[in-house]
Amino acid sequence: MKNLLLVILLGSFLAGSTTRAFADGPDATAARLYRLKCAQCHGADGEGGIGASLKGKLRHHGAAQLFDVIKNGIPSTEMPASGLPDPQVKKMVAYVLYLNKRKP
Repeated sequence: MKNLLLVILLGSFLAGSTTRAFADGPDATAARLYRLKCAQCHGADGEGGIGASLKGKLRHHGAAQLFDVIKNGIPSTEMPASGLPDPQVKKMVAYVLYLNKRKP
């Protein structure tokens, strides 16, 4: 029960903090982290390649699930754990959500 409450609180916090994060455009730190850690597989603009496209329907819904995937990776796939501290993972979540909503 305690873990469920923690997940709900984390999800609420992440959803609230990431949906407003890039109203005027992406954070420079998040864009740089994306280029360094993600663009090689997911494409420079999130269009996909080796990794899944980050445009349109995402496989992992919501900020909490994206946080977990970016932080911990996906076992038995080519998606590695980011190795980033939580504040940077939150920026990456917001950046992925930004890319997802951007028009081509």
